[in-house]
Amino acid sequence: MENKNHIPMDISYNHIDIISRALCLANVILKNNQEEIKGKGWNEVDDAYESYIAEVGDAQSALQHIRKELHLPDDYAYNQKFGK
Repeated sequence: MENKNHIPMDISYNHIDIISRALCLANVILKNNQEEIKGKGWNEVDDAYESYIAEVGDAQSALQHIRKELHLPDDYAYNQKFGK
């Protein structure tokens, strides 16, 4: 039986990898900036950085959820872990 809700997508693991690397880079930059700010005693700005770092973490979790749901055939690590 054909799935009438199926939407064709042109998505590869490379797309996921690009987003993942950008999120990792954002996380490193935010944490480095946060360390500099802590050294200057700017607590209010430090609190904002904590929030931004948490948002990047949420984005990374969301991306992993999308990765799991997509079951991309070229996602080697996912295929190794889940056997799909």
